Amino acid sequence: MLSFVQEVAFERTLDCSPWIDHNDIAGVLRNYYDLLADPKTRRLLLQQTQTLLTLETRRWVWKDAQITVHGPRMEVVFFSGDRTNKYVVHLDGDDRPINSVVEKGWRLWLTDGVWAVVTAPWRLLKGLAGAIRGSDKKAIENE
Repeated sequence: MLSFVQEVAFERTLDCSPWIDHNDIAGVLRNYYDLLADPKTRRLLLQQTQTLLTLETRRWVWKDAQITVHGPRMEVVFFSGDRTNKYVVHLDGDDRPINSVVEKGWRLWLTDGVWAVVTAPWRLLKGLAGAIRGSDKKAIENE
């Protein structure tokens, strides 16, 4: 049986302490651009990493985090602190960059869990109001 192992042309592990931020990702784009085969795809993956940082506004999450960026013949790991909050940025089946949470540290797990419980009644009421509004529109249309 033949087994093919894809060669990783670009592999870096970067300590970004005290936290991971946009400058760390921009530094890879700036300092290693010539080493990135297929720079367009790699750039899109690193831009998705920056989007991940932008969307998670709680800076403390990035103090103990690890972001692993997987791409064609590329792996870059950004880390800081204890690496308790772990994320992966990769290509989906349609070659679009996406990110996912692999592991949450206790603080992130707790705050996300509490937030979900606190906002659940609001989301339920919002959904019911939308359903009622939708049924009112259907009733008016049927008249």
